[in-house]
Amino acid sequence: MFKLTRKKNSWGFTILEMAIVMAIMGLLAGALIPLAKSVYESRKAADIDDRLKQAKEVLIAWYRANGYLPCPDMTGAVDTIGDGTGDCSAGGGMILSGKLPYADLSFPPNDSTGRPIRYVVMRQFTEHSSVTNNSRRMRCEMMKNLPSSAIVVNDSGKMIRVPFLVFSGGPEDRDGIGGLADGDNRDGDSMFEKKPSDDNFDDILEYGSAYEMYRSCCGSIVVVNVNSGLVTEKYNQTLRVDQSFDGGSSWINGIGSAPDGGSTGELDIEVGSRIRIYDPQSGQFIANFVFGGGNKTFVFD
Repeated sequence: MFKLTRKKNSWGFTILEMAIVMAIMGLLAGALIPLAKSVYESRKAADIDDRLKQAKEVLIAWYRANGYLPCPDMTGAVDTIGDGTGDCSAGGGMILSGKLPYADLSFPPNDSTGRPIRYVVMRQFTEHSSVTNNSRRMRCEMMKNLPSSAIVVNDSGKMIRVPFLVFSGGPEDRDGIGGLADGDNRDGDSMFEKKPSDDNFDDILEYGSAYEMYRSCCGSIVVVNVNSGLVTEKYNQTLRVDQSFDGGSSWINGIGSAPDGGSTGELDIEVGSRIRIYDPQSGQFIANFVFGGGNKTFVFD
């Protein structure tokens, strides 16, 4: 008599094999979690940096349209969103520090993590109450050689003078001193820091360089009064160059002059300002135009 026997199933895992698999999976998970966190933080930092670069471009566009930079928003705590308007009368010395005046700029108030964008600017680039303000007329020249009172950015070891900057304090207080800003970015003086994040620093900063601003917002003119030596020479007295920042309602007279047989040399001029050239011999203005930028030479005889 034959007896049916059933073979035991040998396809299953032993407890030891399952333990080994679980241990391997645990090691892989342990390795992947820090990597995933690093990728997430890099992506978040890139998003913040993109927003700051956009804010920088909007500020330069504001200067190009208005001839000055807005003041910071100084309402409320520095790590909370304010009312979005510039506070030009609020304290501070040569450097004004606060939050981005988002309502004035029609720009989002925060970075991609919801933190307010910080904004720091030289006071000389915000003053605009009077057309006769000499510092305003000289700003384009100032951009070529910023004074020692300018904002200084330590950009990974390189000290750079700048007219303004924007930055995010990042999601953490990495240096543990209080507030989101770390290192030189938290003490409110004229020195700021831009560098890769580390255990004690996660701020992200973008600055508007003086060169960027000059290239976008300024240009130069040279006025030449040629001495032809002829009796019939039309302009044989010194020509006067005037400038207006309000479309010609009021003027700064004599920003330059062109003597007969000479020139003003190069005058740095804001884009959008109005220029006129006066001939005292005829008592007439022989040129009146809105400056559109670039380097231009005007010759009269």
